[in-house]
Amino acid sequence: ENKAVHVSNEPAPYLLRTGRAKYLPAPKPADESCLRWKSNNGCWEHYQSSAMLCRFDDMALDVTKFHVSRGGERPEDVRGRNEEEELFQVDYCGVYLPYKPVFWTQWYQSKLMDAAGVGLVPDRSQDQCDVYLPGLTLLYERIEYANLYHTMTDWFNVHWSLEKLKYGGGGGGQQLRMIWLDGHAAGSLDDAWADIFHANVTYVSQYEGIVCMERAVWLPKNSPIYDVPKDSVEYGYEGGYGAGGFSSENDKCGVMDRFVERVLTAYDIPLDRTMDPALDLVIDRQPYFAHPRVDMEKAAKDTRTLPDLRDIFPNSRVIRLHEMSFRQQVELISRAHTLKGMHGAGLTHLLWLPRGAEVTEWQPSTEDFDGNPMFSNLASWVPGISHVAGPVPQKSKGFVERALDFLFGRSTGAATESIASPSSGYAFDRGDQNYYGRDMIRGDGGLNKFGSASGIPDDDYRA
Repeated sequence: ENKAVHVSNEPAPYLLRTGRAKYLPAPKPADESCLRWKSNNGCWEHYQSSAMLCRFDDMALDVTKFHVSRGGERPEDVRGRNEEEELFQVDYCGVYLPYKPVFWTQWYQSKLMDAAGVGLVPDRSQDQCDVYLPGLTLLYERIEYANLYHTMTDWFNVHWSLEKLKYGGGGGGQQLRMIWLDGHAAGSLDDAWADIFHANVTYVSQYEGIVCMERAVWLPKNSPIYDVPKDSVEYGYEGGYGAGGFSSENDKCGVMDRFVERVLTAYDIPLDRTMDPALDLVIDRQPYFAHPRVDMEKAAKDTRTLPDLRDIFPNSRVIRLHEMSFRQQVELISRAHTLKGMHGAGLTHLLWLPRGAEVTEWQPSTEDFDGNPMFSNLASWVPGISHVAGPVPQKSKGFVERALDFLFGRSTGAATESIASPSSGYAFDRGDQNYYGRDMIRGDGGLNKFGSASGIPDDDYRA
């Protein structure tokens, strides 16, 4: 008999969700061969991405041995806090496991494995747990928590993992729990974690003593969709290599479609939504204080900030994402005909676009951005939309301004005069070349020349 089940000692969640989950997943198709797992030392591995998913029946944390900032503060109140303070450290025997998995990773799971005491899981029947969490508890440490692109890959990993675990959406009255092992300050995307997965979210610092979990999951950090085109994802890891090879004709990556369905359903957006042919959206990147380490003076000098977007695109709706809730962003963009914006995390919203929509990505002519396939790769996962990459638009200059540029050498290349497009009223300037708006370079979805990382600077301060 269990003498003590200390659910009452559980702290109030940082994010609380009640009632029934809106997304109730249908059984996964038996013939789906994409993004499958293979067993690896008690966990599951996706070979192509090195993603690792581990589940434990009966696991415990000794929170007194965790060292991390509290988390959830207003960024302004902890301005300048070092990121290392927000990433947890844990002493030996701060983690109790029924068995110890063995694999290499650069992410948070390595800290948990190093701190693990094996076979020493506290016995809740002997009143050895200060808090007991029944049901499923997801553990995770976020890194780029204020960046929509990186957070989206985290969300996808949660969805992908729940499918593998056959989690049915919280049936039987048990709420899905998520414990953030980090101590990040509050971010604009925090609420979306709870909304999308209908989960109660708590920082590890909110607990006290020994926290015992009936079923605990270490979520993967590596993501199979990170800067990878859909057609290049490998197949068939559960039960051996599949016969499908790399042919897109055999591709059955419905997992992304269901992830998008999960997000839209969380915000009551119908899957058969109608595209508004007059809704032409332009993302206006602006600096904002997204996390404690934002240097606003430096951010204001980012060349990816365009001051004249409303003049350049007078017939479009120019939006500043940081002034909108995530729900408002998804509700608006999910109906758009076109989405235009500078290379940056805001273009992640292309995932919610309806069939027939168009994405235009402006890429500055620097090594970090020119030809970067990150968003053309992401667009390849979305059926029925088109992605186009091109140079940065500039407001057409008047005769006097062009003459002054010529006289005083204010040009940036051999042929630097921005030529207005007769069809759009704006010009593209790529140093020594000019492009009309209708002559944009189409992304080829090729391999990322920057390697496995994006090769771009951290832009967490941007929407």
